[in-house]
Amino acid sequence: MGRDFAGILGLVAFSTTVLRGAIAGVADEAMLTALIHLFAFAAGGWILGTIAESVIEQSVRTRFQAALEAAEIEKSEIQSTKSETSTNDKKGK
Repeated sequence: MGRDFAGILGLVAFSTTVLRGAIAGVADEAMLTALIHLFAFAAGGWILGTIAESVIEQSVRTRFQAALEAAEIEKSEIQSTKSETSTNDKKGK
């Protein structure tokens, strides 16, 4: 996800800077600025994308773990209920 964000933000910054320079009539001078913006926004995008990926991964892992624990608790409750029922049936006979 970091690489995706880096590529997108870097290219948007580059394109915007070149377009702004072309409109202002200083496209040649804008190229250096566009390159600087490309690298700066790509670095920022990579950092933000990496953080976002880690937050999403941790959230999914936490939810999955909670669901797994809930399923284990439910399974153990069902098994204990079955064993209590069979024990009561044997005592009643």
